[in-house]
Parts: sequence; C-alpha cells; structure tokens
Amino acid sequence: KEAIDSVYEQTYSNWEIIFWDNASTDNSSTIAQLYDTKLKYYRGSSLVSLYTARNLALEKCQGEAIGFLDCDDVWLNSKLERQIKKYSNGSKFVYGGYEIIDQFSRKTNRIVDRNTVGQITNDLLKFNHISIGCVLIDAELLKRETFDPAYELLGDFDLWVRLSMKTNADSIEGIVEYSRQHGDNYSYKLNDRWFKERRYFYRKFLQYGSVLKYPGIFRYILMTEVKGILGRV
Repeated sequence: KEAIDSVYEQTYSNWEIIFWDNASTDNSSTIAQLYDTKLKYYRGSSLVSLYTARNLALEKCQGEAIGFLDCDDVWLNSKLERQIKKYSNGSKFVYGGYEIIDQFSRKTNRIVDRNTVGQITNDLLKFNHISIGCVLIDAELLKRETFDPAYELLGDFDLWVRLSMKTNADSIEGIVEYSRQHGDNYSYKLNDRWFKERRYFYRKFLQYGSVLKYPGIFRYILMTEVKGILGRV
C-alpha cells in the first residue's frame, strides 16, 4: 500500500498503474481493490519468473512512457513530474538517484546518485547505479528491448545495458526513489545465483557488443571471476 500511495501522491497526475500480481499468496488483491480505476489489477494464473512477470505487465501498458515500482519501494512525489520534463524534451531513457531504506522505512544514509548521462554503457559495466524504480523509459523502445526471462536477479541491469547501447541516457539531480533492502528481499533469497547470472550476462554481451567500443566488459569479466573464486556477491 505504501508503494501504491507514493504513485497516487505524485505531483504529475497523468498516469496509470499496471499492478501485476504474480500469483501471490498475500493480500495483494485486497489492497488493489482499495483504489480507483487508475489502478489496473492483473493476476497471473500461475507463478512465473520475475522478469517473465515484468514482460507480462509491459504488455498491458498503454502509456507513452513506462516506469517501474516494486511492491516494497517508494517513489518521491516529484519523481514523475521531473522525469516527464526530460522525456518531453526528447530523452527516451531517464533515470535518477535513490536512497536505501530498511524494513522500517528508516533511511540508512546510503545514497546512489551518479547522474551519468549520454553513452553510459561502459559506466554501467563498472557499476550498476540505476535502480529499477528510478527509470522512465519510452514505451516503444522498452517494448522492443524487453526483459530477458532467463534472469532472476540481473534482468534490469541487462536491460539497462542494452538500452544504453541504443540511446543516450539522461538523468535528473537528486533521488527519486527509496529502495528498501532487508533480509527478505528476493535478491537475498537467491544469493547463490549471482555468479551464474553474471557469467550468463557477459557471455551474452560478447555475442553482440564490441569489446573495442565497450572495454568495460573486460573489467566486468575479471570482477565476476574474482568474486566467484572468493565466493562473494
């Protein structure tokens, strides 16, 4: 409910919510019924992978630009208004910074706000500084470059890299999202998949990305293998 409320509290009002319920066993459907018709609720008939669910939600979107908000995160109320201004001026891939909060909504003073713009592929290969809740992306671009359902953890990073190779990125100053991190996060429960997915990512990247244009992939490969040897996330 806190996540949905943060959309309803936006200073920009021309939006719709596609609420995709991935066959949950919690009270998601009850929460969805608390809102008006600006929220469109869909429930999958069976549990599917995270990025398959994201793609199914994308198929329901009617807007010209698309953002994402996971159920335990929160948007700042100016997020859409500020990013729509950039989008209206021709930016097809806009993002902002984020601050990490804990399960009790307490700020941890961990802020990621790099504001890199333009051709950011090599920068992303060094460090993924874009949270999935921080973006606003042109819908046509996003529907041509959908999520790879083979991932459970790195699907958003993989998508940012592919999008960054097709269009320049733009950013806004400051944070646009509070990203909640705690022991029950999906990414923590799948901790053993990180190494496997990182290897999958760079092997796939080498099939379509030029190592001369994107030398950052060499650092990514080295860090992946070192972390694999040390058993670190």
